[in-house]
Amino acid sequence: MLAFGDADDAPTISVTQRDLRCVMVNLDPDGGPSAPEVMKAVVRANQNHAGIYGTVTRTGSVAVGQRVVLHRQVELSTRE
Repeated sequence: MLAFGDADDAPTISVTQRDLRCVMVNLDPDGGPSAPEVMKAVVRANQNHAGIYGTVTRTGSVAVGQRVVLHRQVELSTRE
């Protein structure tokens, strides 16, 4: 879970599952060449996952410079 701020009522997002990698991480968004080494790094570092899905579990305000805290969760399922 990600908490935005230190207060007990801080906005939070719960991570629901990891997302399998996509070839798009290889592409330069400004029209540059493909970089296959990026995909290889994703596979090595993140067990072939490059993103997450999340659900807002508490709404609230988020500000620039606000502390963000990651609370560890149990094993996540994969999206297939």
